[in-house]
Amino acid sequence: MCGIVGSNFTPNVSIKSILELLHSRGPDFQDYKIIKNNFFAHTRLSIIDLDNEANQPMIFEDILIVFNGEIYNYQELIKKYNLKVKTKSDTEVIIRLYQKHDINFLNYLNGAFAFCIYDIKKDLFFCARDRFGKKPFYYYLKDNKFIFSSKITPILKILQTTPPFNKTALNEYLSFFAPISNITFYKYLFKLPKASYLIFNNNTIKIKKYYKIKTKKEIFKENDAIKLIEQKLIEAVKVRLNSDVEIGVLLSGGIDSSLIASIYSKLSNSKIKTFSVGYENYKKYDELNYAKILAQNINSEHFELILTKNDFINSLEEVLLHLEEPLGDTSAVPLYNLTKLIKNNGIKTVFSGEGSDELFLGYEKYFKMLEFYDFKKTLTPSQIDFFKKNLASFNTNSKESIYFKRIIFGETLYQSFGETF
Repeated sequence: MCGIVGSNFTPNVSIKSILELLHSRGPDFQDYKIIKNNFFAHTRLSIIDLDNEANQPMIFEDILIVFNGEIYNYQELIKKYNLKVKTKSDTEVIIRLYQKHDINFLNYLNGAFAFCIYDIKKDLFFCARDRFGKKPFYYYLKDNKFIFSSKITPILKILQTTPPFNKTALNEYLSFFAPISNITFYKYLFKLPKASYLIFNNNTIKIKKYYKIKTKKEIFKENDAIKLIEQKLIEAVKVRLNSDVEIGVLLSGGIDSSLIASIYSKLSNSKIKTFSVGYENYKKYDELNYAKILAQNINSEHFELILTKNDFINSLEEVLLHLEEPLGDTSAVPLYNLTKLIKNNGIKTVFSGEGSDELFLGYEKYFKMLEFYDFKKTLTPSQIDFFKKNLASFNTNSKESIYFKRIIFGETLYQSFGETF
């Protein structure tokens, strides 16, 4: 994780104060460049090519880049496209691909990334975000002022003012626990959509999607699916081990993180480090025992954090400060505390099982939604009409009654920032 920030004008505030807001994302090195009155800065967390040659902003032949993330297949891309590189950095590979293919290379990249390329000769900003939006990219555009960053606060610092409050974002947050469109709680300040690129040139902006996930059904046998999923999971873990620093694992004891930790331990030539969090007062949510069993099974160097009620409360303000916007998910608090333990043990980057429950229907609520859809299939058209006429008389606001009304009227049953049913 690194921090990037830039603008199409030179900020009228201390650049040091801007970089301080990104220090938590990149404590290893920081620098900035001002070219043609345009400002670019980077704070680095060194993961690949730890030498100074990989520091940013990076410039080669009138092409500048500030880049946050990791390109897992960068070495393959060097060979495949015969790229002439001078460093061992994945950052330079992006520059060389741009020089060779202009903007038409994003689908070559296997990684998590957010970057801005500045083409000095064309006076053009080319920005992009990875396929699933794992790396953040915010931008502000108003009155010909273009500002981008990994975080919101550096943009506000450069503006020296707070944009108007965005009521639409509040409505979405209250409905879905987070803004689900590409807006923020500030007007004129947006998120670059996942799998999209942005071009800013001559005070005009163009945003285009470059990737759409394939949904074609190609496998119909369970055993074939299981074998392919296992193969893809092993490949995914293996490609992410292309790092110059040690990688840890967030281990909850659940299926997802346990699978990843087990695969990693088999691929690693040394004992891996695993990290788990539990709760002193809320044992119902404590999975430390399951994590410990798995850690013993794979012989990892295991670390536990037991969070107290006071720990939770005392870290709330720090968590909210780093989130920058409201988020209806309290798991950010224990995770924030656990990352401190991880950092104190010399680990900069970790594997986690995030996202697997959404992909493989790991939450109980998914099956509850399915029951409602199955129930509707049992109803005749006349029964559906009857319910539509009489549902108004149901004086209850329980979740179940609302789900029932939605299913009868053919509305979306459930939607959050991550799923729609």
